[in-house]
Amino acid sequence: MTNNDPKKIAISGATGFIGSHLRSKFEKDGQQVVAISRDSLYGKPESLARVISGADVVIHLAGAPIIARWTSKNRREIYDSRIQTTRNMVNAMKLLEKRPKTFICGSAVNTTLPEKSARTGNWRPIRPGILSVP
Repeated sequence: MTNNDPKKIAISGATGFIGSHLRSKFEKDGQQVVAISRDSLYGKPESLARVISGADVVIHLAGAPIIARWTSKNRREIYDSRIQTTRNMVNAMKLLEKRPKTFICGSAVNTTLPEKSARTGNWRPIRPGILSVP
């Protein structure tokens, strides 16, 4: 396969913000894109292996939305949606005779907007979001 040959790219989270843009770009470039369903991600690794079989690249972006109240239940769902699905993805790839050449995994993007201090009037810097699971 040369760099100009079409590649098969499997994407979880293909309907999300980043995944949908990647999918559109890859399809425009003539790549074969397979959207990995949520059912496949949470199912048995054997079923997921059939979905990603033959993929040159697997991009794993799926996960529960982080735009929610940070309750213990939501934090657990966010955590599990990344750990369990990544574990299933890795176990599925282990079952493949020909494994993907590239595996990219991204769990979330989050920033906290700067805010003006009521006390000093100064702007506070952007702070990264922190996922904490009890």
